[in-house]
Amino acid sequence: MRFKTLVASITLALTAPAFAAIAPFSTGNSELFLVVQDSVAKVSYTRDLGPVLYMDTVVACESGGPNCLKYTFDIAADTNWQTFAGVANLSIATWAVMAGDTVGPLQAGTHRLLTTVRTADTSKIVNLTNSQLTNGIGSTQGSQFFGSVNATGTHAPQTDYTVNGSSVNYENVGSGLAYFGKPAGLTPTLNGNAPFNVTNVIGDAKIPLYLLTRSSSANGGKVAVNQLNVGAFEFYASFNGQNLVVAVPEPSTYALMLGGLLAVGAIARRRRG
Repeated sequence: MRFKTLVASITLALTAPAFAAIAPFSTGNSELFLVVQDSVAKVSYTRDLGPVLYMDTVVACESGGPNCLKYTFDIAADTNWQTFAGVANLSIATWAVMAGDTVGPLQAGTHRLLTTVRTADTSKIVNLTNSQLTNGIGSTQGSQFFGSVNATGTHAPQTDYTVNGSSVNYENVGSGLAYFGKPAGLTPTLNGNAPFNVTNVIGDAKIPLYLLTRSSSANGGKVAVNQLNVGAFEFYASFNGQNLVVAVPEPSTYALMLGGLLAVGAIARRRRG
């Protein structure tokens, strides 16, 4: 199997550009971002994964879009991660990769969330209602989280979505809304709206990515759930505390594998003949 691999090793040093805001849900096409939370110490680490990993780019890959790759981000080299690791208990810390879209009326296909889900909770995803999705990532929660987190760390100031940044935030500092887990902002259960948790423990490998979307204008209706590219080449995220891997298989991989299998079969038949 031949994957194109782009290794994006980013060291956030003092000389790095300081214009690295995360494109928020309200843009309609947010950047993917990593959040790591220690819910006991009430501290979280947030890092954006743009400019290459935007929601629409990832979703388009499932239908054969361009630029579908496997990305590895060097987290250990980030000084903000080192700060987080020094105050958090990584043995209990949990992580998630997310992106969202809160633009548009309350109808089918709007208010989208691209996210990991806790492995033990995957059967609960189908119980999320349209109103719970909208309320969980909506303008109030999303704008408060992004407005706060984009003013901290190397995200600030909030002017440029084309550069990566990161930050460490505490629930008991300032408004606390830059902390992932603060009620009224973004939390692992979408501020209590979701019957599932979006986070997994550090070290969990190949966590699938799910696209959750309003299925209709009916608030009580269940959301549409799509596990991206179900099968041998499912999209996934893995985080071991050193590197984050987001794998978005290249569409041509499928054709290459099929061609390879057919070629092997033909050779085997010729040898038997």
